[in-house]
Amino acid sequence: FETGLGLWEVKGDVEIAMADKAHSGNGCIEIKIKNAAESAGASTIVSGLVPFATYRLSAYVKTSFDGQAILSVDGQAAVTAYNANKGWILRECYFVAQSEAATLSLLAAQLSGDSGCVAFFDDVRLEKIEDIQAQWLSEEIIQLEKRDETVFNISIDNQGDYALIVTCLATHRTGFITGKLVVDDELQYEVAFPGTAQKGQNGTNTQYFPLALSKGEHEIQLILEQGSLTISQLGLGIWPVACMLAEF
Repeated sequence: FETGLGLWEVKGDVEIAMADKAHSGNGCIEIKIKNAAESAGASTIVSGLVPFATYRLSAYVKTSFDGQAILSVDGQAAVTAYNANKGWILRECYFVAQSEAATLSLLAAQLSGDSGCVAFFDDVRLEKIEDIQAQWLSEEIIQLEKRDETVFNISIDNQGDYALIVTCLATHRTGFITGKLVVDDELQYEVAFPGTAQKGQNGTNTQYFPLALSKGEHEIQLILEQGSLTISQLGLGIWPVACMLAEF
């Protein structure tokens, strides 16, 4: 956001913060809200996408106390961050383009209360994923309820960069279905899967979690902490090549 908001349309209290607040460069987006009932953000339409191709949307985010920073694609919240007062962290989500254009949104929300909060976004990137070579760990339906977990043991022949691929069937839920991804007893990711907007709706959501794995045996656990989740496919892929499409 070195040259301002450009083609981003804003809702609510949105401005460009100066270099002293940015993750890099001379500015970042700063979004302020007054209470939990209010929402605010910035959106832009990106064209030139290839239908049914996979894309990665990423951004560095940080929030004040009790705040959320949300990345959204075509009106569906894709990934959220609760990192109050912990500095900048990288958040990314993956989506399959449904047409030649998509609406990307950066949103702020407050978990509760009327104290207000602020969210910052910087180094927003959209990349096309060129190739993913995957082996499926399971193509059977896996149903997880709160505090359930699924465990897989895998053997890696070559050390390298991989990605756990999780495709789930989303159902209606207010907020996110949350859990943890643990590899060899070490927490790798706090995960969040969005529900659908309306009761009776169903949809699929695929997320990719990069993992650096050494040669040998590894144990992968997906632990559900809130909500219920139906996993239709679970795979491990060789980390793909990405082609930069846009950077803000």
